[in-house]
Amino acid sequence: MPYKDPEKNKAYQREYAAKRRRDWFKGKTCARCSSIDRLKLSYKESDKATRNLWFLSKKRQEAELKKCWVLCHRCRTEKETTDTYGRAVWSHGTRAMYRRGCRCRRCKDAQRYYMQIYRGKLTVE
Repeated sequence: MPYKDPEKNKAYQREYAAKRRRDWFKGKTCARCSSIDRLKLSYKESDKATRNLWFLSKKRQEAELKKCWVLCHRCRTEKETTDTYGRAVWSHGTRAMYRRGCRCRRCKDAQRYYMQIYRGKLTVE
């Protein structure tokens, strides 16, 4: 249902997509670790058809969702940090991973440790 006011229309579309996403993720768990926290879709292959997945018709949406798997934020981050041979390019618990945007506990601790050394509050032998 289109609105004359563009702001109302955008708000309606955001709520529509959020509701469809929320309904689809209900009862789902991470495919790797069975977590239910911060779930995201990740394509199994690089054959992504559209980024507006939640606005597609039910039939096309189901076809696209069959190409995906559900991963939590941590597992998805680990998946994206391996090269084509499955070797870790960045690993959790390092400052490099923190700088790439990971905010898991291990990466935060590594950044905190580095900053303590940098500021001179901690000495390394």
